[in-house]
Amino acid sequence: MRNEHSVLPIRSRKAACLDRKEREKEPMNENRPEAKFDQEMRDTYTKAAKEIRYHATAFLHMMNEHGGVQTAKLLLQSNEISDGFTKLWQEGKLDISAEAFTPVEQ
Repeated sequence: MRNEHSVLPIRSRKAACLDRKEREKEPMNENRPEAKFDQEMRDTYTKAAKEIRYHATAFLHMMNEHGGVQTAKLLLQSNEISDGFTKLWQEGKLDISAEAFTPVEQ
């Protein structure tokens, strides 16, 4: 089984690491849209664990490493379908996937 983190191209991982370093420089403000989005992304992990007993450890690792916004970008930009998305699809729970509530620019 693939690790959700392993599907990211090297270029995206490097960019994500740079974004993490920039995020660490900023003071944490829970009222920022990024902080709210981060919490919503973390809530998807909690919902999956409670509702279908799926512990998306690779997703949680990505969240801890990159934060919510960058994790969403990495998942959406990947050419591969993540194991987590596949598991949620198999369980009929795409409504709690990160992709389901991530806003898409039109």
